[in-house]
Amino acid sequence: MRGALRSSAGVGAVMVGAALAQFVAMILIGRASKAALGQFSLVLSLATVVGAFALVGQSNAFARILARGDVKTLAWPATMRRALFESIALSVVLAVVAAWVFELEPVAIGVVVAAAAGLAVSELVSAGLLRPLGRFLIASLLLRYWSLALGVVIAGLFFAGALTKSSAVIAFGVIAGAGVLLGPLALRGAPSGDTPLPSTWRRTGLMFWSIQLCLIATRHLDRLVLGGALGQDALADYQAVLTLLMAFDLASTALGFVLLPKLAKSERVDLVRLGGMVGGVAALGAVGYLLLGEPVLHLVYDGEYDASAGLIGWFVAAGVIKVIYALPSALLGGRTSDRALAWFAALNVPLVLVHAGLTAFLAEADGLRGAALALVAAWGLRWVVSTALVWRFWE
Repeated sequence: MRGALRSSAGVGAVMVGAALAQFVAMILIGRASKAALGQFSLVLSLATVVGAFALVGQSNAFARILARGDVKTLAWPATMRRALFESIALSVVLAVVAAWVFELEPVAIGVVVAAAAGLAVSELVSAGLLRPLGRFLIASLLLRYWSLALGVVIAGLFFAGALTKSSAVIAFGVIAGAGVLLGPLALRGAPSGDTPLPSTWRRTGLMFWSIQLCLIATRHLDRLVLGGALGQDALADYQAVLTLLMAFDLASTALGFVLLPKLAKSERVDLVRLGGMVGGVAALGAVGYLLLGEPVLHLVYDGEYDASAGLIGWFVAAGVIKVIYALPSALLGGRTSDRALAWFAALNVPLVLVHAGLTAFLAEADGLRGAALALVAAWGLRWVVSTALVWRFWE
């Protein structure tokens, strides 16, 4: 697993840069106005959820199938092109429906449509093809380029005095939407062969679809519920603190990005070593945030969101669980049998329903703190279920 550690470091570097850029963007939007941060948070969540939904699980399905075989001998291009077209079409339809449900302004509707399509294409190419080829650095750049560019553009708008509620979301739509063009360009020159892909690729995709959609919902459900139940000002207070804890999402994403194809190819897996590595990353993040979270919150927002500092501890607990969840998730996606994957896919639906119910109930009872507590419970239950399945189906 030394190769996995080195690859994770490279991917982590890209993810750090992307996270910092997005962090800067969110901070500057928050400084512009609460209304701008609230709308941007809602649009970002909608585009992310819709883009993941439109993939129908094909990014991880391709990664699992190509990593277990030999990508250079498989006839993947025609299937990949078909999956790209289907993802773009579905993302446009779903984005329009989502925008109607949330009664977005016309500009925001266009942004959700463009961004969702771009995010879907970028993920399908980067996660589905470039990862099995071992091109982890390029894959991570294609996956997260929009965050890097967004930070630069938002900073320019802010210092030019042009950062508004509309300009923030338009910038996101243009940058993320460019993925529709960048994804196909990254396919050029990739090796392929004549052996057809297994006929089960769509079924595998549907299983990953259920898992990934539920995972994205878990990552964004709290904000979608809060935006509707408590209003965009309350959502801004919640998002301002959550933005500071991006490192946990970064670590979880980087680990899962590398571990799934690596574990799919590996004949032997040292679970003790991997578990120690993942646990160490989570512990380091927890200590840093508990010591520095509150003063950093005051510093970056100039005290505007100090009243929400009590959420930091809850978000740290949720973040630790997110990181350690990366290991059983990667084992289920890349290493265990199709039966284990099917069980995990089926159980993800009730996990999200429980999260939705908890968030609605606890947010109504205890506001933002209740929503944060529901987030901790949801991730804890997800880790327990995934670990139990690995234990049950490990061979």
